[in-house]
Amino acid sequence: MPNAGASVSSADGSAFPDANLVSSDALDAGGDQTEGARDVTDLEKQKAEDLISRLELSVGQIFPRDSANSGLIAEMIQTLNGLRSLLGLVRPH
Repeated sequence: MPNAGASVSSADGSAFPDANLVSSDALDAGGDQTEGARDVTDLEKQKAEDLISRLELSVGQIFPRDSANSGLIAEMIQTLNGLRSLLGLVRPH
């Protein structure tokens, strides 16, 4: 796993700074605190919100939106919504 603060590059060459701020312990699938887990800080929530928003924009740019891609797009949106829910992030309207 990259060090905190490392950048991850996207296909367009832009960087996603601090892409790994949220620990796997904080993302426990059951939502329960595991031993050694910690609460997600406001800064980590903001970084996660920024990354999720960028992913949502990228999903919206997938074309063509035909039957071949519709299942993938729906799964990506559902996964991002689940991640938002898990982190307690409210989707901006």
